[in-house]
Amino acid sequence: MRWGLFWTTILVGVCCMSGVAVADDSMLGVVGGTVQAVPSTAIRMQAETVQAVLYRDFAEYRCDFRFENTGPASTVLLGFPFELPDSGSDFAGPPIGFHAWQDGQPLPVKVSRGLDAQDEVQFYTHTAEFRTGATTITVSYIAIPTEGVADGVVTLPNGDSVQGWDTDYTYTLHSGSPWAGTIGTAVLRYSLSDAWVGLSPDDDMRERYSVQPGYDFPSAAEASVALSYTQPNTMTYQWVFKDIEPRLDSQGRSPYDLAFSFYRPSWYITPGETAAEADNEPDFAPAPDVTASSSLKVRGREAPAENLVDGDPASAWAEGAPGAGIGEHFRVTLDGTQPVAEVRILPGFARTDELFHKYNRPRHVLVHFSNGTQEMLLLKDDPSLQRFKVSVQAEWADFTIVDIYPGTTGNDTYVSEVELGEEAAPEFKPFGQLLRTAETTAAVAGASAVASAVPAAGATSATESASTGSDLGSLGPIGWALLGLVFAGAAAIFWRMTA
Repeated sequence: MRWGLFWTTILVGVCCMSGVAVADDSMLGVVGGTVQAVPSTAIRMQAETVQAVLYRDFAEYRCDFRFENTGPASTVLLGFPFELPDSGSDFAGPPIGFHAWQDGQPLPVKVSRGLDAQDEVQFYTHTAEFRTGATTITVSYIAIPTEGVADGVVTLPNGDSVQGWDTDYTYTLHSGSPWAGTIGTAVLRYSLSDAWVGLSPDDDMRERYSVQPGYDFPSAAEASVALSYTQPNTMTYQWVFKDIEPRLDSQGRSPYDLAFSFYRPSWYITPGETAAEADNEPDFAPAPDVTASSSLKVRGREAPAENLVDGDPASAWAEGAPGAGIGEHFRVTLDGTQPVAEVRILPGFARTDELFHKYNRPRHVLVHFSNGTQEMLLLKDDPSLQRFKVSVQAEWADFTIVDIYPGTTGNDTYVSEVELGEEAAPEFKPFGQLLRTAETTAAVAGASAVASAVPAAGATSATESASTGSDLGSLGPIGWALLGLVFAGAAAIFWRMTA
């Protein structure tokens, strides 16, 4: 089982849940020697936009948060906690290429360890000065989705049958509630690239958020909010909320904690066949073939060419030639001649920032297409998905390392992922532009839209237990399982005021 994106928790003590998450900035402070949620009377989250572009096996995120500080200048410690990458669980570890900026200027990110009641976790932290007035915090990263249990056989329009998985990218808003007042505007936007593999987001969303007698998930409020999305175009799903207070209820849930859900076919299947026969069925969307001039094999450690197209941004190929790998190459072969409009590369060993800088990263890569076209690509020295527009018809593409950014100690050159797009992937919209267009083109599902479904603060619904604590830490993993949602990860903002 694999985890994508963040969900955020309000922490009591030095704690967090495990895994990768996508969530709002929440505000924490040190009280009595432990970390507790503390409300702000001076800093309000005026607006936020969360944009995700979904590729074949992972998504690239950009999240912008605009704050208004009506009090004195303050030092804000931002901390995003995640499961340790070596925890041994079935969940994905931290996101890839985590970056943070304040008003367009990069913020140094540090990684440190902490503990919750049971689990050791690591925190991505950075400090920002919240002056009086407006401040914008931006974060970006790459993450993989959650894949749930197999969801039966689906018949495609052409009559073929496929077996697949319920899959989702989850984002939660409840951790934004400690900021002063309401969240003014929140926009969540999922855009599907040409490489995305999935079926029926609408059908899957309706099924997931169908209110059923006798079941406490989803509640009427959760269904109302989740199904309030609009589609600015056929490949984009978007939620817009106005003036919301996404507090957790007595069961530790908020209707504004959302999962973008879809059915992902995995392999073709013939009705009535045995499990062994099903294992031999072809994949629904197989990865392209890839070969390399050399691959690293040393002391039981391998970095094969298959890692370039395995959909896991935490794995990587490394050349195995003597020296820095200049002149080494790999070939990606498509299923026949196809249009290629974009080359996408995640350079280096991107699993962690330490590994990325330890080993060499390609700087210039020469791409030679089967039709004779050549493109010289200049890569940034950054563990982010880098996209290059091209316009060719090709059966294969060769990638040759021309020069490198040298590693601090290792002399092997790594590349994590490569993808050839038939179309250019959607671009992230500028923060202000997305806010303006979302408010004018999308139906707004804000506090008023769900007022009749969302219990008042302190109220308990018929299916809620009045004895259940309101903080997420009290819910526990069993409680999440009962909710029918598989969450792993946390993103939280630690807050401390200075004179």
